[in-house]
Amino acid sequence: MFPAFAGEGVTMMSSGIHLASLAGARFRGYLWASSAKLSPGIRMGSGVRAIGWPSVRRATGATIEIGDSVTLNSWRRGYHAAMHSGVTLIADVPGANISIGEGSRVNGATIHAQANVVLGRRVLVAAQATILDSNAHALWPARERTFTRDSPRAVIIEDDVWIGLGAVVLPGTHVGAGSVIGANAVARGRIEPGSVIK
Repeated sequence: MFPAFAGEGVTMMSSGIHLASLAGARFRGYLWASSAKLSPGIRMGSGVRAIGWPSVRRATGATIEIGDSVTLNSWRRGYHAAMHSGVTLIADVPGANISIGEGSRVNGATIHAQANVVLGRRVLVAAQATILDSNAHALWPARERTFTRDSPRAVIIEDDVWIGLGAVVLPGTHVGAGSVIGANAVARGRIEPGSVIK
């Protein structure tokens, strides 16, 4: 499904974490790689492009899969709304997985997996949106929140979904194909295909 390393014409990114060893030139916020070797656990399809510098954190044993023709936009200039930070992909637990489907576009959003976050094909994610499969701490008992973790629950976002500015997709959410999660909306549970969440 995804090649072990990217070839000519693939755009790569790096931000503090060793994501790729690059041979290319930087031009107007784009990094065009003529040849690149991905770090273990990261798989990219062809035609992937990073605009600006996304932040990527991946634990040993975690995977990040980016499909063909995906755009990761961390560049504020030219974006139609406020973008306070770039794309952030976090798979910080061994066995965690982030999968972004073919033709999807992620603009200045955060995706955090401790188990499994899957975006289908042609998913559009607007700036400041957050998609996470864990709260990163247990709810109860209250006095133990700072040092305990909850159990992650997979997030599935089917094909052709639009996640609006500042929207939050909570752990265990399954968003049906063609749905819209409106600006600043909170999505949870099972959302039927073609739904609009305000």
